[in-house]
Amino acid sequence: MDLPENVRRALEAAQEQLKSHHFDIRWVKPDNIHLTLQFLGEIPPADLARVGPALRSAAAAAAPFWIAARGAGVFPGIKAPRVVWAGLSGQVPALFALQQSVAQALAAAGFPPEARPFKAHLTLGRFKGRVRPADLLAALQALGPWTSPAFRVDRVTFFQSELRPGGAVYTRLGEAPLIMRLTDQEAI
Repeated sequence: MDLPENVRRALEAAQEQLKSHHFDIRWVKPDNIHLTLQFLGEIPPADLARVGPALRSAAAAAAPFWIAARGAGVFPGIKAPRVVWAGLSGQVPALFALQQSVAQALAAAGFPPEARPFKAHLTLGRFKGRVRPADLLAALQALGPWTSPAFRVDRVTFFQSELRPGGAVYTRLGEAPLIMRLTDQEAI
């Protein structure tokens, strides 16, 4: 899922504040930050044609919703972090429902589900070296409870990622709009 420019700038500001602590982190370029609903891994070219219809089917059953980036944390934990991320707030239950719909549609199209449970986040960077937990905790606390501008999720985008020495390059292969209409009762 692609992000609006004002949200990317808010994420970049959070990255800059964390960079001031000089951790050994490979930062994701702000233009490459995205929300992954399901990672498919290496797909044979012949199988790519099944992805679009599955995403369109899942998206057609979902209504647009609003979320925002909020706060930061690390995976898997403060003692041995591998990823620093921004969390999400807003209509997060709608995001989880969309992710489940995408996962089910892709499974029906023959793509295996991810083994790990979905954790809604935006990856800011990946740790290359060790970091003292107390230093990392202090940096996350100094960042504070920031929030990006809210943004409307109204489509699912299918990206191909290609790992290169300078970082991943993402190519948009397609997108599917969220088109379900809310009834007057559901919109309240």
